[in-house]
Amino acid sequence: MTDLMKRPGELDQSYGEKGICNLQIDGYLNAMAEGRNGYQHFVYVAGTTRVRAGELKKYFLARLTEGGKLDASFGGV
Repeated sequence: MTDLMKRPGELDQSYGEKGICNLQIDGYLNAMAEGRNGYQHFVYVAGTTRVRAGELKKYFLARLTEGGKLDASFGGV
């Protein structure tokens, strides 16, 4: 099925790992994030996380490539 024929909500198997992108950001135990399509076909992801149990939340902003990979050229990655 071509990209133009996919139904709304259907995963794009060419994105990330079979349509899913799991962020692994060094130094962060877990994260809750939400992404949005943005400028020049990048996906921007913002979220909160705790570095260690009991610490205050920390915030992050990441950019993903069109293929669902972390864009190391964005910010301080």
